[in-house]
Amino acid sequence: MKSLLIMIATAPLLAGCATALPTGGTVPPITAAADEQVVPLVDHHAHIVSAQAARGSYPLPLDEVILPRPLADLLAARQRAWNDPSALAPLYLEQAVVLNTGNEDLPSWIGGRAAAAEYVGTLFGRPHRIKPVEYCIDGDRAFIAGYFYRPEIDRHFGHVLLSLARGRDGRWDCRRGADVPRPAGRCRV
Repeated sequence: MKSLLIMIATAPLLAGCATALPTGGTVPPITAAADEQVVPLVDHHAHIVSAQAARGSYPLPLDEVILPRPLADLLAARQRAWNDPSALAPLYLEQAVVLNTGNEDLPSWIGGRAAAAEYVGTLFGRPHRIKPVEYCIDGDRAFIAGYFYRPEIDRHFGHVLLSLARGRDGRWDCRRGADVPRPAGRCRV
């Protein structure tokens, strides 16, 4: 009985296919001209998941921490100078290195104050904030771990880890940086 219902339900579909065939009942071969006319208009996809499934698959960001004033001042200066290598340069030590994750024409580690500032100062296409989630001060050394964040759209778009050194003048400077924005590649985020 079940197979009879399936045959009745599919009969109109099969009849439509049969009427689409040319005389002789065979499908004509695909020609080169037909191949050239078939092009995808879009080449992407999205994984759509429920809010409940997303909570299990994508961990929530860590909570922001309040930095001591000298470290907060350094981050604020860096954020103000986000796209100005000459303003960023004084925030880096002469022997600073930064991790390059997006430009395959450059080495993985970019060394020197000017080169580090040039790389970081041309990395982003729009202003951003660094949202600190962890820090540690150990004598004249410190680190800050956090997210790149755009408050206007409430979006975390990458990770940052800064290794800092305090100079004789008491000012904190960047020794090393691992700025890892998403998306990777040559995109300016």
